[in-house]
Amino acid sequence: MTMDAKYKREFGNEGRSDRFQMCAYAIGFDASHVSLVYPMSGPNAACQRTILNATFGGRELKVDSIALPMTEGPEACVKRLASLID
Repeated sequence: MTMDAKYKREFGNEGRSDRFQMCAYAIGFDASHVSLVYPMSGPNAACQRTILNATFGGRELKVDSIALPMTEGPEACVKRLASLID
């Protein structure tokens, strides 16, 4: 899994350039799962949404966007990431 932390408020409205960047990471790092990570607060602070599910080069590729509960502290963020990776 490859992640890119975004310090902007675009969760749910991810920009085209960010989506292309994640596809480039998937190719460059030979990753099958890449994620945009957004620090959030409020009701969307623990959301995940799939941006792309595709087959590329004969293998599956998933690009998603993850919102982490930054206002709840680093332990909550680590716990949330661990639950997504398992």
